[in-house]
Amino acid sequence: MKGWINLHRDITNHWIWHNPRHFRWWILLLLMAQWEPRKVIFGKTSVQLQRGQICTTIRFLARQMDACSHTTITFLNSLEEAEMIHRVSTSQMTIITITNYDKYQLNETTKKSKKERKTQHKMQQIKEDNNKEENNNSSINTREEELKFIDEIESSSDFLKSIAQNLDCDIIQIRELFSEFVSEISLTGKIHTDTVDFKKHFLNWTRRRIQNDENNSREYQNQETSRNDKYAARRGNRTIAEKSEEYRETF
Repeated sequence: MKGWINLHRDITNHWIWHNPRHFRWWILLLLMAQWEPRKVIFGKTSVQLQRGQICTTIRFLARQMDACSHTTITFLNSLEEAEMIHRVSTSQMTIITITNYDKYQLNETTKKSKKERKTQHKMQQIKEDNNKEENNNSSINTREEELKFIDEIESSSDFLKSIAQNLDCDIIQIRELFSEFVSEISLTGKIHTDTVDFKKHFLNWTRRRIQNDENNSREYQNQETSRNDKYAARRGNRTIAEKSEEYRETF
């Protein structure tokens, strides 16, 4: 993530300033927003974004915020109620629009003409393309080239089957994780150096995801067990309730 954003002193008078987590999440959204109109590849879909817009998923945003999906959605709902953002969601993606992006991100000292911004962006793109070509002429240098390779993987299924066997998982689960992985690398802008790099990244990413899901499942089950034991003791239908007062305690 490159570049910078403006931050007005008025933020100290806003409700979001007084909650450190919410303030950090709000700054994250500002940093993720596009600073100029741009077409991005999300998964296999081309999306045209305007200034102040973000193309993401709730799951990806939750990981960036280090929060669960429910907490992330609750936070976004609060921003919508405060008219700080507008949100449009589909089964594949969520597009967030920062309501007053131009109001706070443009001023007399930082404003550039449309021609200057386009020229700067074009020069940066040329520089990045040249660097990629110098590093490895045979590598996957563009998102379009990588998407072709992704299509080959999905068509053949051999690689996904080998991953399923390696991790002792169902092939359906691996296919779902593969689709999520493709969406995530689109969001992060990750371009792999070659097919070996892509496969290695997916294997490691999938192994971590499965492990995290298992850990979260165990944690949830432990919480439910603890909660059930507590309620059972209060009802007096378990030997955990040792005092007569506990049998009469209400909810």
